[in-house]
Amino acid sequence: MCPRGADPLSFSGFAQATRRCNGFVELAVLICLSLSGGSEAISADISAGRDSNGNNIIILRGAIETGDAVKIEKLKKERIFYAIDLNSPGGNYIEALRIVDVMYPPIATFIDKGAECYSACAIIFMAGKAGGGSGGTYANRRLHYFGKLGFHAPYLSNVTGQFSGEAVQEAYGAAVMSMRELMKRQIIPQSLLTEMLAKEPDDAFFVDTVDKAGRWDIQVVGFRERPITKKMFCTACESHMSWKYDASSHASRCGVTGTTNDDGDGFHMRQSGSDYLIRILFRLPRDVSTECKIRVSPGSVSFNDMPFVAAAFGPPGRDLESGDIDRFLIYPFHYFDGSTLLRDMDR
Repeated sequence: MCPRGADPLSFSGFAQATRRCNGFVELAVLICLSLSGGSEAISADISAGRDSNGNNIIILRGAIETGDAVKIEKLKKERIFYAIDLNSPGGNYIEALRIVDVMYPPIATFIDKGAECYSACAIIFMAGKAGGGSGGTYANRRLHYFGKLGFHAPYLSNVTGQFSGEAVQEAYGAAVMSMRELMKRQIIPQSLLTEMLAKEPDDAFFVDTVDKAGRWDIQVVGFRERPITKKMFCTACESHMSWKYDASSHASRCGVTGTTNDDGDGFHMRQSGSDYLIRILFRLPRDVSTECKIRVSPGSVSFNDMPFVAAAFGPPGRDLESGDIDRFLIYPFHYFDGSTLLRDMDR
């Protein structure tokens, strides 16, 4: 199944029997990349613009084709951009990897309300980063809760005729090499790659729940602000315990008292200046206990006018301190149960 905007390409020789569809290059295409410039497909519309906060952004609309990486690289030489705003059905898989390679200095990625980003576009989206220098980089990819993000594997389409063993072996080797090139860039977590490769040609794997977004470090934005309850703090901590190890957190065990065992004595909160310090007790197997230590700073707001929240796990009995290791940020969408569909976050 080919979404609109991803026109098939034809190639000579062995590749005449195959077509590229929805942005992921099929096996035969992978061995004929030098011919991809002969496509009649219209390349993406790439331009400079500004977001609602006045930041410089690159706007990418339409199917991704050969030459689009050069366009982006040229724009980046003219000024510093904060993010790439994506709305694309996919396109040329190899060109998507080229775009990933020119996304330095780090640049964030964003899928806005109503926008769609599939296959090759999804690869670019997952390369979104911020930071740099001595402080290193970190993932910075934002998905509006009413945007669509979908992945699927490379595949063969409309294959007819007879082919030599040499041609099939060459195509197979090229397919393996294409996946190697993707894995080298380390932008797709292993668990997401597994889900992506499991999808049939006419299907896609969508990031459509809080758990999927949190597990793969995708920030969900655009939903309305709401009061944060004890249960929501507990849910965010519990989910992070799973996401830290690239595991799912489908359904929260947290109760209204803010703990997983409905123990009211396991939730502690006190005010320190303008900040709030919270400790949540988690009882683990083999009689082991740990606390999720949280600092809420109302003066520092995030994307949805909700405060940035720093947290860490550690031995019970003390508040979060600056020297605590393995600190993490709690983003507003982390307060939702992992099974929540993104489109239902405003209900």
